[in-house]
Amino acid sequence: LADELAIAPTERDAFLRFARDDSRAPPALIPSVPERVAAPTGPLLRYNLPIAPTRFFGREEEVRISRAQLLGDTRLLTLTGAGGIGKTRLGLEIATALAHTFADGVLVVDLAPLADSALLLATVASVLGVRDDPSQPLQTAILRALGDRNLLLVLDNCEHLIDACGRLVEAILSQTPNVRILITSRVVLRVAGEVQRPV
Repeated sequence: LADELAIAPTERDAFLRFARDDSRAPPALIPSVPERVAAPTGPLLRYNLPIAPTRFFGREEEVRISRAQLLGDTRLLTLTGAGGIGKTRLGLEIATALAHTFADGVLVVDLAPLADSALLLATVASVLGVRDDPSQPLQTAILRALGDRNLLLVLDNCEHLIDACGRLVEAILSQTPNVRILITSRVVLRVAGEVQRPV
């Protein structure tokens, strides 16, 4: 099958592992079927990484360095650059490389479709599987759901919601000790502890 599909030699071992036992396959080869875990506000998604439509070339060193940063002291990494430069694709590759490193998974929130910053919290809550509860503010519900979970949260395309994203990220970093955040944006958030990586 590997021969018929013309699997590249560099990917053949991973393909064979996947074919024999998908529980040991690298995240890039696992279909994006979200798992569910128990949480105080209901089931939370563990993974929602999209499957890349094409192979990734040329930025492997950036992936390696960014991965090391997010596994080290960096809790907030922001990929910045002009529109169309490849921030989203690089961010997704970094997230995929980290998928099985975080015990509670990796979640991607696509903010590009949002025209109003008032929709930010609802969008993040929806991805996390947090239900709106009139008895508490939505941000409080998000922070409570994240709690001490060990996960990577990717906020993609933040530039048009920069102030709202900055406030939410500050709250997450100050109240959830095991959450790491990867941002893609044309500009930095200007949040304490933010590490910028120009793309």
